[in-house]
Amino acid sequence: NITHTQEYLIILDTEFGRLNHPKQSLAKVLQRVFNHAYQRTGTHSSAKSENEAAIAALAIYFGDRRLARFYGIQNPPINRTSITLARRTDWMKHFIISAGVTLATHEILADAVGLLKELQDAKTHSGFSFTDLAADRAGIYFATYATQNNDQARHVQLQLRQPSSGENLIFPNVKDLPEWLKQAEFDAQFGSLQDPRYRNMMQSIQKRIKQRPLYQRP
Repeated sequence: NITHTQEYLIILDTEFGRLNHPKQSLAKVLQRVFNHAYQRTGTHSSAKSENEAAIAALAIYFGDRRLARFYGIQNPPINRTSITLARRTDWMKHFIISAGVTLATHEILADAVGLLKELQDAKTHSGFSFTDLAADRAGIYFATYATQNNDQARHVQLQLRQPSSGENLIFPNVKDLPEWLKQAEFDAQFGSLQDPRYRNMMQSIQKRIKQRPLYQRP
C-alpha cells in the first residue's frame, strides 16, 4: 500500500531525520517502527499489511532510496542517520535492502542479487564475504517471516516492540564466517556454487538464522 508506506517514511524521517543524530542500532529502529505497526494494526489495516509497509519504508529510508520506484513512491525523504547491525553499517544495508527487495519482488531474486554482488566482489578489491551473504539471507528470512500471515505478523510486532528487544532476535553471530576472499581463495576453499563445501556453508548460515529467538514460537 503506497499510502501506508509513505506514512511510515514520514514516521522514520520524523524520528531519525535530524542532522547529527547519533548512531543507532537497527534493533532500536525496529523497536520504534514495529511499535507503530502494533498500534496501527486494526485501525489502519491488518498486521501483515502494516509489516509490509514498515519494511518497505525501512528499506527505502535506510537502505537505498532507489527502491522507492518498486513501491510507486516518488521523492522519498533522505536519511541522515547512521544505522548499524552488529556495529556494521554495511551489514545493516545488506539486511534491510534484501528485506525490501524480497517484498518488492521475490525471495529467490533477492538471494540472487546478493550472491551476484559477492561473486563480483571476489573479482575486485573487496572480496567475497559470507558475512554479507548472511546479512542478505537474514533480511530475506525476516521479511518473509514477518509478512507470511496476520498471526505471524502480529507475533513479530509483539516481539520487536519490546524495549528489551535486541539484534540477537533477528541476526546470528557471523564473526567466524570467511570474509574478503579473493577469487583464488574462494576457489581453493569452496570450489564453486555447486561444491558441497559451499552448499554446506550456506546451509549452516541458514540454520543460524532460523534459530534466532524471533522465529521460535511455542
